[in-house]
Amino acid sequence: MVDHCFAARPMITDDARIIDPQSCQVESWVKSSKDSEEYWALPACNPLGFFELTLGGSKIHSQDPTDSSGRVVQAKTVFRELKPNDWAIGFALGRNYHLATSELASHHDVYGYIPVTWSLNNDQQFLHLNLGAIKSQIDSVLRKTWGFGAEIEITPRAFLIAETYGVDGVKPSYQAGVRYWLQLNKFQVDLTTGGNASYSSENRWFSIGIRLLLGN
Repeated sequence: MVDHCFAARPMITDDARIIDPQSCQVESWVKSSKDSEEYWALPACNPLGFFELTLGGSKIHSQDPTDSSGRVVQAKTVFRELKPNDWAIGFALGRNYHLATSELASHHDVYGYIPVTWSLNNDQQFLHLNLGAIKSQIDSVLRKTWGFGAEIEITPRAFLIAETYGVDGVKPSYQAGVRYWLQLNKFQVDLTTGGNASYSSENRWFSIGIRLLLGN
């Protein structure tokens, strides 16, 4: 995971849901830390009713010469739809293409994961679990990925979110914040802060983003 798969903004841990048939969404955000600025845009659509296709990318300005801008393509489906006080499960497969930097040539990652979501208290809380794997073109090593997240309703328009996620061999990351519907089920804004398990201020980030739903 670690920014290789994408849930409803601003969570990295994905949910076992897809957008409505024949509809689209646009998610865009800025992520800022001491040494880098990331600008993301991820449009997604559900053209046939049974899968969600995401195609987008990032522009990154970083002091780390191995950090690169990139392109993302992902397909996701659900095998069991989420209902109140029930659970859902799905599958996602994607490719993350990294543009060349001064240190690394262009390369890509291929990843897949299984998202599971539980609805609690009539959709007032959600729990999300992701289990998957990622393989990088650089070393051809297959690494396990994981994520666990929660959404808690404050009001019909506002949710608290919190999550932790990681990849084998890398310190886990965490994130917490809030998202708010400016227009219910149409336009959402979010604000989060996060970091990794080193708890160093140099490894903390802040993020602000939007989510726009189009169509049905």
